[in-house]
Amino acid sequence: MTHLKHPLFFPFILMLVMGLAASVAQAQVREQMEKMDLYQLTGKVVDANTGEALSDVKIEMTNPDVKSGAQRIQQDPGGIIEETTDDQGEFSFMELPPGEYTVMIDFEDYETWERDINLKQDSQLTIELQPMK
Repeated sequence: MTHLKHPLFFPFILMLVMGLAASVAQAQVREQMEKMDLYQLTGKVVDANTGEALSDVKIEMTNPDVKSGAQRIQQDPGGIIEETTDDQGEFSFMELPPGEYTVMIDFEDYETWERDINLKQDSQLTIELQPMK
């Protein structure tokens, strides 16, 4: 039983137990994230007068209660998620947790567009931007 008297035996056992506990906790968090309902918001941005698709439009979604819910989209600590429309004016926000969001567009030569949405399912928007007068 000399191994029990070795000065590194108990620290080793303590580190082993702590490592196992951390692995279990990490697995539980991963399991909860997989069970969380995540939704997508897709859509198109067009000119309200012509119906022409608008490309390179930056769309911001804000939800101060969601700090890191969107897994594939970089999100800052203020709860802002950004996407940009493609050549067809289309955009996609993927893997969003349910909740209240504010969607805003501030695009050159167009009036600012802002709406509150309650995301409870996959949703699609057609956003018609009004040209400035």
